[in-house]
Amino acid sequence: MLIKGTVAPGSTILDVGNLCPGLLSLVFTRLRTAVQKSREVFGWALPLPVPRKGFLGTKRQAPVRRSAAMLAATNPLKPLLAVGQLTSTPDKEHNYACCAGLIREAAQRGACIVFLPEAFDFVGSCTEETLGLSETLDGDTVQRYAGLARECGVWLSLGGFHERGSDWECTRRIYNAHLLLDSQGSLVATYRKTHLFNAELKGRVSLQETAYTNPGPEIVPPISTPAGKVQKRSLWEGSFL
Repeated sequence: MLIKGTVAPGSTILDVGNLCPGLLSLVFTRLRTAVQKSREVFGWALPLPVPRKGFLGTKRQAPVRRSAAMLAATNPLKPLLAVGQLTSTPDKEHNYACCAGLIREAAQRGACIVFLPEAFDFVGSCTEETLGLSETLDGDTVQRYAGLARECGVWLSLGGFHERGSDWECTRRIYNAHLLLDSQGSLVATYRKTHLFNAELKGRVSLQETAYTNPGPEIVPPISTPAGKVQKRSLWEGSFL
């Protein structure tokens, strides 16, 4: 996961152990000036390098962690967004553990909203498994993520949830639903993918989303969030913009 304005734990800010004292002083002066300007312009939480007495170099410095409230207080015009990525599997518990870790880390670093990818809940190995693992919006998966949003105080954009809609008993098809939860865990918006994806590579792969997924009925207008307005869609639909 990449979060703007953080330094990876254990990273070395600058290794200047072989520089002479005069040049070392110049390097630190210019580096501190550059970092300070970055902090002022972008609201980054970068530590300022400070040389130790009698030591020509710097030590590894831990990243400065800010809560969402601290970030908003210091730079209200620069909200922090986090994008999480994982390799989903049919194991829903494993996928949830991965996503929960990403969400908690993002919240600890001061993000106000976390974006998770399409099929964050699971990726089935076949159509039958996909349909069998699907859930309703009031099922266990969505409720667990709502609890995470409340626990961490962040908004969650859940990029593609395998939803059993109200017509499940009639159609035996699901919806590819993009969900948006606020920091209280409430479901603010649900967008059901309208442009479904079919791909046929002869002798290699065949994916027919239309074989088991219903197209959504409408486009959802942009939703106001702490990071600005968010327009909900799924990956393939970028081809239709």
